[in-house]
Amino acid sequence: MIRKDDKPRAKPPRVLVIELNPSYRSVISHVVELAGGQWESVSEVNPGRALLAGSRKFDLVIIGVDPKSRIDAKILTEIRAIAPIIMLDETYSGALQNFEAGAEQILPKPFSPTPLFGATRSHFRPAAPTPSSPLTPHPPPA
Repeated sequence: MIRKDDKPRAKPPRVLVIELNPSYRSVISHVVELAGGQWESVSEVNPGRALLAGSRKFDLVIIGVDPKSRIDAKILTEIRAIAPIIMLDETYSGALQNFEAGAEQILPKPFSPTPLFGATRSHFRPAAPTPSSPLTPHPPPA
């Protein structure tokens, strides 16, 4: 039964998880669910790129990398043009390169689920409204 005061619920945010390690992929996907999102996961970047190029829209991409599975900066830039990126990276130099290529947030790998939960939730939060008039400073006290 639908009541008059029931508001339609917004669709949960969709997240693409790209992670080679199946255990990490499982934990990341679970964190996305806890944060209120729906997820789809792949083990490699090329199938992920194919999903991003398809008809389904993703609101966020979470990518786990290690020294053996680096992602080219051009590919990250391409992904970033479609959706924001949270990277999980094992190395400082790799994290710096990924950040410069467009990742919004970098978390260390191995990771704790709590910071990933917080980072994911912050991406799900609606943007703050912009003021309709410019902010004016208060005049200095006399």
